[in-house]
Amino acid sequence: MKKSITNLTCHCAVAVALAGVAAAASADGWVFRSYDGIPTAALEYKGQRIEDGNRAAYQSVIDARNQLYSGLQSQLYSKILEKVRGQEGYDWHSVVIRGPLELDITPGSPASGPAVALGGLSVELKMHFSRSIGPISGSCTVTANSGVLNLAGNLDASSGALTNLRIVNLSPTTSRDCSTSISWIPLIGQIVDNFIDGKVDSALNGAISAAMGASQQVFKPVQFAGLNSAIPPGKYVYQGFDAGQYIVNNLAYLIASTNVRIRFSPAFKGNSPSPYQDPVDDGGTQRKVVQRDEAFSITLPNVNNGQLKFTAYQETRFNANWECVPRRTNCTFQSN
Repeated sequence: MKKSITNLTCHCAVAVALAGVAAAASADGWVFRSYDGIPTAALEYKGQRIEDGNRAAYQSVIDARNQLYSGLQSQLYSKILEKVRGQEGYDWHSVVIRGPLELDITPGSPASGPAVALGGLSVELKMHFSRSIGPISGSCTVTANSGVLNLAGNLDASSGALTNLRIVNLSPTTSRDCSTSISWIPLIGQIVDNFIDGKVDSALNGAISAAMGASQQVFKPVQFAGLNSAIPPGKYVYQGFDAGQYIVNNLAYLIASTNVRIRFSPAFKGNSPSPYQDPVDDGGTQRKVVQRDEAFSITLPNVNNGQLKFTAYQETRFNANWECVPRRTNCTFQSN
């Protein structure tokens, strides 16, 4: 897989204890250069664990995760825009999605399909408003946090669409940061009240339903999240039982007719290892750090009287160089 440098971050000696935080280059320290993620995986079954290294096929699972999160981000932004566009004083808004997306799938009726309980995610919404009346002007940024979202719905076992999605509970919190009293800025108070009253429920429902609908290929049982082509035969074998091939051969049945737990985790986007790790000396001119983050997992609680779990990871590789500030010819690493 082609590597490309993405970011540089200095962890200087005076701030090494600040794990994962980019420090100002004011003292000697490690400068990290991060590279593209490497897809790896592991399968656990009956107390045993088999790991597999860099395999291009696992990238399809990571791509499915990326598609899901980017679609949800885009749909949430658009749906909120529909609600606030045209409101007097509206300037901009932003949406941040946090946390994993967890799905518990259980058998349902033939008419409705498998039942899906979805949770883990939270959404932070910021909306900025401003208004001027003659020489007087004011602005407000309203921040609303959804709290952990819990939704219920059904999975269409043929198309992969999530249907009948509805928010089970919504416990938002709000705050406001204004340059003047908000009481005279029309609609800001109303918008905050709408969120508090749960009227934003419809916007979140619509956005999440639209995002899931757009991502139905991710959830299609016959290829769920690319698993049908990602798990190699003969790799995950336990006492003659090819557990990996069992998932591939029975994927549609397992998703549609048994209890399954799915977890999508957001991509790591930091410029340096988080939590902070000291670079490892591999004898070369540079030191290295490998950070492993879960991207996706599927857990089957009962396969031949044992729990089976497959996990795809994205490893981020960092090269680290010790740099001195100010620059000098005798620059060498000094441990604390």
